[in-house]
Amino acid sequence: MIKVSIIIPVYNVQAYIERCLKSVTNQTYMNLEIILIDDGSTDESGKICDEYAKKDKRIKCFHKQNGGLSSARNYAIKYITGNYVMYIDSDDWIKNNTIEVLVNLLEGNDFDIIEFGYQYVDENEKNIGKIEFHSSIINKTDEILKEFFYGRSITEVVWNKIYKAKLIKKIKFVEGRKYEDYMYTPEVLSQCNNIKIINDIFYYYLQRAGSIVNSNFNNDIFDKIYAGEYVEEFCKNNQEKYYYIARIRLMFCYIAVYQKIYNSDIRKEDKKIYKQKIKEKYNEIFKSVRNTNAFKKLLLKRKILLFLCYYNINLYCILCR
Repeated sequence: MIKVSIIIPVYNVQAYIERCLKSVTNQTYMNLEIILIDDGSTDESGKICDEYAKKDKRIKCFHKQNGGLSSARNYAIKYITGNYVMYIDSDDWIKNNTIEVLVNLLEGNDFDIIEFGYQYVDENEKNIGKIEFHSSIINKTDEILKEFFYGRSITEVVWNKIYKAKLIKKIKFVEGRKYEDYMYTPEVLSQCNNIKIINDIFYYYLQRAGSIVNSNFNNDIFDKIYAGEYVEEFCKNNQEKYYYIARIRLMFCYIAVYQKIYNSDIRKEDKKIYKQKIKEKYNEIFKSVRNTNAFKKLLLKRKILLFLCYYNINLYCILCR
């Protein structure tokens, strides 16, 4: 019987953690191992986790010093005993039949990953957008990476997937940086031979005010560039065929960071220095990729955007206000 390990990092989410835990403990599929990593919470989150662990023997609760999301996930990996693994963020939740449906698909098949759709919700649990996919199976590593870098069906986030446990036990998240999923996913996909994509929406992703996604400029935004450079280097050393598309993706990271800086209220002197450095690096990469097959394969609107930012990135920032 398939056993599923669910990893939930926890940090200062006392207002949300019970909803998450209820969605997991109330699953219609029972053979679960629920690993809670209290990452140095200073509120009541750790206490709530302990209370749930006392009531449900499937829950293993660990407390550690704060090290960030990646650190908590890496910490959990050594404790998993399931055949498959899921990551769930502690302020999000899943449908109560999620694991049952996924296990039914896994039985008799050798999928490395199953990916499913997700719903964006606000603080009042109001739906504010969703990501759905067309059901498909991708069988070869090269085709999987091609879909990740060029297509839309394989996303970088880790929480809308179930993974074969032996696939990820030796792969670590980069610690001390944001945008960790983007650095993690290409490395995992490069080890896959068989991925199933389904059109079901199982995951509810809470967009909180002040979250990484919604926050204004801060130094963490530069981690987006770090992540892009990390994937670029990974492809250069391990998946050279995708090196140029990784460089193109890095350009979009530069654009996003430049736009944040452009709209920020930081000191004019700092803003000028940041913008100049980003613009120089962006232009350098643009010149190196503009005549490659990777660039030619891009959608026309993406090509236009990259050309616009090469010639006048400030105009792009003005148009996108």
